[in-house]
Amino acid sequence: FYLGLAAEAHACVGEMDRSIELIDEAIASCGDTRGFFYESELYRLKGDFKLMHNGLRANSSAEYCFERSLQIARSQGARLFELRTAVSFGDMRIRQGRNANAAELITPLLEDMREGMESYDVKRARTVLTAAG
Repeated sequence: FYLGLAAEAHACVGEMDRSIELIDEAIASCGDTRGFFYESELYRLKGDFKLMHNGLRANSSAEYCFERSLQIARSQGARLFELRTAVSFGDMRIRQGRNANAAELITPLLEDMREGMESYDVKRARTVLTAAG
């Protein structure tokens, strides 16, 4: 968990190589610690960092991270992490011109939401969904 926070801090100041190193270290430690609950979020962050660092040239590696994150979140029933990943993945799809795919990722999750409708994550999901058209 804390390595993920440190990685985010490095990303905020533009130290993308270091942020990805820390994320990789955090992911590797998930099997050794109770940090596995955060593994989905770590993969999402890694995908976001790859896109921040390399732009759409990082599509395939970011896509792998987002797909892995979704798989883990779904297996754990971690709906918030699933939504966050769908939004990041959807945002990437929009930048690729694949708006329908973005909507397919986000719409079912928003439709299933029963609480937290005014949370930052839900508002961001709505914003990305609107951008998808």
